[in-house]
Amino acid sequence: MKHFKLKIFKLLNSVSSFIKQAMNVEKKHSYLILFIISFIFFIIILFPYENIITKKINSMKFSQVKSVFIDNPNFNLFGKQSADALNVLLLSNTEITIKKLTADVSLFKFYFNKKLITDIKSEIFKITFKSSSIEGIFNLTSNLKLDEHNYPLAGTAGLKAENIILHKISLSGFNFNTINIKSIRSEFAIENNNLMIKEFIFSGKDLNGKIRGNVRLNKTFRNSSLDLTIDISSGSAIIKDFEIFISPYVNPDTSTISVAISGTISTPSINLKKSM
Repeated sequence: MKHFKLKIFKLLNSVSSFIKQAMNVEKKHSYLILFIISFIFFIIILFPYENIITKKINSMKFSQVKSVFIDNPNFNLFGKQSADALNVLLLSNTEITIKKLTADVSLFKFYFNKKLITDIKSEIFKITFKSSSIEGIFNLTSNLKLDEHNYPLAGTAGLKAENIILHKISLSGFNFNTINIKSIRSEFAIENNNLMIKEFIFSGKDLNGKIRGNVRLNKTFRNSSLDLTIDISSGSAIIKDFEIFISPYVNPDTSTISVAISGTISTPSINLKKSM
């Protein structure tokens, strides 16, 4: 994009020289109108959006965010945005790191129509908690209608991820050093402050299964309430190490173990469902 801008600057200088010569000819008014239109068009392309957007992000106050850092941003009004890295530190000291970020998103539609239509990709995505972490490669798409505070009112979203690694995860009293998941495929719908999981399937040697249910969204996101169930295949490799303890929870009809998640995002409650 920066190389493209340099070419535009050179072209703009050439147009300017041409207009100065054209002002001496008979149809100078027509050339002047053409120059004004071209000038406005070039200003739209060359406007330093990355500086303005970066300053705007850094000046915004998010209730759960301590700091935001964007490395080498390249933003524009239309088309693809990119950044070498995005780092978000939450008040809980949870850190979100995204590297080689590209986003096909129209900032024009976002600012003027309150629509968030995106196709976001990252080579590295990592969330670091106090004693655990999750990392992988992801692709996020969305088509959302927002309110005046950029809160999602309605629409759809999808998440695809690959090579996901979970480090030092604890689940209902069972501790796992490393869990490898080959892929995640999911689709969501938002309507009336309710985020519904239409599909969420994860697969890999260590872990296979799906997530179902919904999240009741709250204006304060951490207070959003959870009504989710994780169905884990009993054939998953991580289950084998705990087979003696897990067997009472395996549903013989589906060969799955169900984990119920309730409470809120900030204080979730996780419970294994016993097989009937």
